Amino acid sequence: PAIPRRVRVVLELDPSAVIAGEAVHLHQIVSNLVLNAVQALAGRDAGCVRITVTSHAAPQGGGIVELSVADDGPG
Repeated sequence: PAIPRRVRVVLELDPSAVIAGEAVHLHQIVSNLVLNAVQALAGRDAGCVRITVTSHAAPQGGGIVELSVADDGPG
């Protein structure tokens, strides 16, 4: 509800990515990052926030999951 209609949110998920953690904490982290990105778009007619989750093989075995939140604001 805090995301204005002028802001498009794009979600790109790697289906093989598995994130271990408490859902409430992960939700809070992603929510804060998205709201910061939306604030960076303030004053613009339109904008985009992109949430990306990818997985990578780790050199020592296992894997690493990368979460990124980016906006197309002026900063």
